[in-house]
Amino acid sequence: MSTIMPMRFGTTLLALFLVVGLVFIVQEVMLKYSLDLTCPWCFAPLHFLSGFALGGCAAWGYFRFETFFGKFPYFFQIVLAVLITGIGWEIFEYATGMFAGQKNIVADTVVDLAMDMTGAWCAAYLMRGIFTHRKTSPLV
Repeated sequence: MSTIMPMRFGTTLLALFLVVGLVFIVQEVMLKYSLDLTCPWCFAPLHFLSGFALGGCAAWGYFRFETFFGKFPYFFQIVLAVLITGIGWEIFEYATGMFAGQKNIVADTVVDLAMDMTGAWCAAYLMRGIFTHRKTSPLV
């Protein structure tokens, strides 16, 4: 049996905003030093962190407001929210020419979306442990 722990909403949201801030700082440093051209794999951890932050925010919203996409399972809702955002980001990258100079756009997009969804799944798992109190949960 699980119960929602409402007192954790504020501190968890603050931690998620700190992760988002970290993502922005790391991305700005990477773009300033043109690491996208010299070190293309460097953006994979950034996409994982982005997926984690977005997945954490989606999970926070799920537990705060109880649902996003109707009666779909919890993990599906969180990963779907991040996947939709990630696809939107990839379209934005393509439309603004951020892919200029890259040789394999399809592989980059697949890796980016996979890392986004992996981060979302990890955040969903962690947030479920934070917001639900279970006697057998190692996270609480």
